[in-house]
Amino acid sequence: MTNATYLGTRCWSAGDRPVVSSLSRAAFPAVDRATGQEVRQLHTWMPPVTVAAVSLLVAVPLRTALAQHPYRYDDERALPPRSHRWLVVALPVAGLAVAARWWTVGAGGAGSVTAGFAAALVGTAYCAMLPLLAALAAIDLDVHRLPDRLTGALTVGCAVAVLTASAAVGDSAALGRSTVAGAGLGVGYLVLRLLSPGRAGIGFGDVKLAPALGLLLGWVSWSAVVTGTLLAFVGGGAWACLLLVTRRARGTDRIAFGPFMILGTLIAIVLEGR
Repeated sequence: MTNATYLGTRCWSAGDRPVVSSLSRAAFPAVDRATGQEVRQLHTWMPPVTVAAVSLLVAVPLRTALAQHPYRYDDERALPPRSHRWLVVALPVAGLAVAARWWTVGAGGAGSVTAGFAAALVGTAYCAMLPLLAALAAIDLDVHRLPDRLTGALTVGCAVAVLTASAAVGDSAALGRSTVAGAGLGVGYLVLRLLSPGRAGIGFGDVKLAPALGLLLGWVSWSAVVTGTLLAFVGGGAWACLLLVTRRARGTDRIAFGPFMILGTLIAIVLEGR
């Protein structure tokens, strides 16, 4: 053999270059393309899975802290204890869904490193808001109240998130739309609060939560604002009807509407995310 040397099962050319790899690619191009696609899919899904794992690590101590009910007032101490176990499942699932939306969009878009990095920044900014949203939902389910400190922190965090997202993708129009949506939802919920019969519908906590959710939804699109708002009212209305039909509540009873606002926002972000 003058042109090649066989060592075990590997074939080396006279120039000491591997030829089996190139031969296999030529003989099985479909296999090579499939392998490349699998690698790209792995790279696409690794960040969302990582976010879900981190969310689980955050959910466990968050659930433990909330189970001590530090948010309850003195007249709420007699309420039945809440374990908030659902947080251990809901927070990782939300993290996976939101992160997957942004990372897969970034991977399937321009395909450049810049586009992928921008999508990663947007996804990270949005996912960073999930623990606060989960805590607010848990507290509202327990005591039908949204603490001002948390809604204020969420509004500031959402403002930082949309600023980061706008800087990442260079979209000033999205920032303007987000600002208008946040102010619009805040005013809209305030009007609903003032018009609620006996003030038993929308609470002031919901009014204070609305601008933050409007910021997140508005940055995505106007259709996301509409979808998220409609889902909140449809979900809350359906839950109220179920409670009335099963006689677990009366017409004058209040329900926690904040969780439906938050759930509607997350669903709209996942469905409408660009």
